[in-house]
Amino acid sequence: MPRFREEALAKNMELVERVRQLAAAKGCTPGQLALAWVLARGGDVVPIPGTKKVDRLEENLAAVGVKLSEDDVRALEAAVPEGAVAGGLAGAPRRVAAAALAAVVAFRRDLTFSEVSGSLGDLGTFLPLLVGLVKNNGLSLSTTLIFSGMYNVITGFAFGVPMPVQPMKTIAAVALSQAPLTIPQIMAAGIFVSACVMAMGALRAFWLASRLIPMPVIRGMQLGLGLELARKGWQQAWFADGKAAPARQWWGPEGLFLALCALAFILLTVYPREVCCRGGDEQAAPQLLPQQAARCGGTTGNGAGAAEEAAPGSGPADGAEAGKEPAATADDGASNGASSASGGSDGGVRRPLLRLKHSLERLGSRAEAGLTGEEKPDGGGATAGGGGGGCGAAAARHGVRLPAALVLVVLGMILTLAYYPEVVSALSFGPSSIVALVPSAEDWCIGLLRAGLPQLALTSFNSVISVTQLARELFPEKRTSPDGVAFSVGAMNLVGCWFGAMPCCHGAGGLAAQARFGARSGAAPIFLGLIKLALGLLFGSSLFALLRRFPAPLLGAMLVYAGIELAACARRQRGERGVAVLLLTATVTLAMSNVAVGVAAGLIAAYLLLAWDSLVQLAAPCCRRAFAACRRRRGAHGAGASSPAAQPPALPANAA
Repeated sequence: MPRFREEALAKNMELVERVRQLAAAKGCTPGQLALAWVLARGGDVVPIPGTKKVDRLEENLAAVGVKLSEDDVRALEAAVPEGAVAGGLAGAPRRVAAAALAAVVAFRRDLTFSEVSGSLGDLGTFLPLLVGLVKNNGLSLSTTLIFSGMYNVITGFAFGVPMPVQPMKTIAAVALSQAPLTIPQIMAAGIFVSACVMAMGALRAFWLASRLIPMPVIRGMQLGLGLELARKGWQQAWFADGKAAPARQWWGPEGLFLALCALAFILLTVYPREVCCRGGDEQAAPQLLPQQAARCGGTTGNGAGAAEEAAPGSGPADGAEAGKEPAATADDGASNGASSASGGSDGGVRRPLLRLKHSLERLGSRAEAGLTGEEKPDGGGATAGGGGGGCGAAAARHGVRLPAALVLVVLGMILTLAYYPEVVSALSFGPSSIVALVPSAEDWCIGLLRAGLPQLALTSFNSVISVTQLARELFPEKRTSPDGVAFSVGAMNLVGCWFGAMPCCHGAGGLAAQARFGARSGAAPIFLGLIKLALGLLFGSSLFALLRRFPAPLLGAMLVYAGIELAACARRQRGERGVAVLLLTATVTLAMSNVAVGVAAGLIAAYLLLAWDSLVQLAAPCCRRAFAACRRRRGAHGAGASSPAAQPPALPANAA
């Protein structure tokens, strides 16, 4: 079809009307006529919008049966206005503006309190490293807030998922070590890692790696990194220096009481009570298991008897198991009655103890059923091992009841202003100056060797491959490719690091945390990016006085659950071998504190098992043939030994 140009719009509308008339004459649709026109002119028929729908696909396939004569083709070409095909598509700036407007409308539609809360879920990783680099290394806070804010906005629009923007942790850890790095050395390391990642993405190396690395290895890496994040979060919440003893004091904005309250608050708000459906209605899942109900005296959590709640196909073993404890309870009751009747002094003591025992059993059963969180379809109580998947699955189904991260951040700001009112006077309006940095040859060498090479492995596996896999699990309707994520990581730092912005990347832990705290779309990172931009432009580096006083126990509590969410992704793994490789990868990652070594161990184990299976598969036919031949030889030898020809000649009767 000819391209519509703004100045030929009226003529092109005439063409549309002419196509409709010819389609009606041919007994087909305008779309079928258009495809038949392309086919008649010898062109290639390509999919058009709408072919994802079955009816449209069948309609397009039917265009092959529409035969156009030369007169029909000439009639269609005569209806084309002069100059309609020439030139580019009409109104390119207008289409760009329309796409931008649609993105803004989608952002306003998706922005909710849950998205706002989810956008703050990764602050437990971002703020401590940012404050440490600003305080100890002289990083520009204003520049980092402005550039990281732009990163958030762009990635939110580009990916449509809560893709986090995190510091490059290995570079930050080396920079904050006893032999700290200078700002040019930090920037050199970030530029080196980003260039390598972008080059590998352009060569589609990550696409290949994502297919060569088995899923148990990726989930084992996520388990190891998640537990490491949770451990660091607990240390930050519990210890005064965030690393080791002594512990914090109990009270105040940096006290243990605040940390424990924050941990309990997050647990109760971001992990909602599981619900299950039965008969179309959602009902609370925490019900007693049948065997638990039997232990508790034959009643389930909803008041029905154990026999009434038993599954209709249960075997005799289940019934016997369910009948043991009630019988024992009856015997206990009989003995209690006998002892009471005989006037024994222990009868009044045993009865309260038995009541206490049964009450504790019911309490434990209810707690277990509440954690499993899934009810049998026939209403026979919860089934152990059920429940929603990890990595924000429950929150994705039922939503977050309370924006926990938003509440904690607001509480932290209130406590900071209440206990340290002098931070307000330290604020000044206006952004700080942005200065371009050019690392020297020595900076390149030190930054590359000390921080760049160790960070490259972590960025490749966690910031590209792992985050892509997790995004596909959490948001399967969105298309997230490892090559696109690699380009994003490279583009961010190849621009920002030349101006002194903190090296940033994406990360599976941040994605899991934002999803758990309520983020479901790109609105979350866009909102966070706009906040960063506003703070960086309004207050600049003077904001450091406020950020460094933010209560560390709150950030530590958020980091604990961010790590737990990332580690929870491992529960999706099935199969004994898969679980073994997963745990091996996680163990080596934790023990060596190196993602590359952990992934290497998992890959060796996975492909060693593959080689063993291949060897067994190849050797099995040979072994079977050899065994069959051996049996044939043994059978032939046995048959020959028992045949008359093989018997020794009989001696004469008169032989001496």
